[in-house]
Amino acid sequence: MGELAYRFPQESASQVLTQRQRIFLLSLTGIFVIWFIFDYPSSFLVLFALINLFYFITNPVKLYIAVQGFGRGKVINVTKKEIESIKDEELPLYTIFVPLYWALISIGCWKGIIQLITRPFYWEKTVHGLYQAK
Repeated sequence: MGELAYRFPQESASQVLTQRQRIFLLSLTGIFVIWFIFDYPSSFLVLFALINLFYFITNPVKLYIAVQGFGRGKVINVTKKEIESIKDEELPLYTIFVPLYWALISIGCWKGIIQLITRPFYWEKTVHGLYQAK
């Protein structure tokens, strides 16, 4: 499975951040923590403003990429022989559970939608071990 990281490390996602990116993010986190200690309301205001700005900038870019992708054919051609050459042991285990995960997510989502319509002010809490019913 980790063969790509050794053969073509520049094409692998084994290293997500470069050293400069790590230093930048840690510095930014440190500055935010210090700012939070001295003035937490304004620090959260700026943090949420930056998150919203990032959200509104990246969504049009994602939409553009998606629209461009619709007009294209296959990006990577894979032959039947290549697919058959992959051993089951080399496939990640989570690929088996992805459809189950999405089915369970959709069941929970539908339950939430139905409860939102039928009981809008109901909050279904999780009962924990130390909870005693009155």
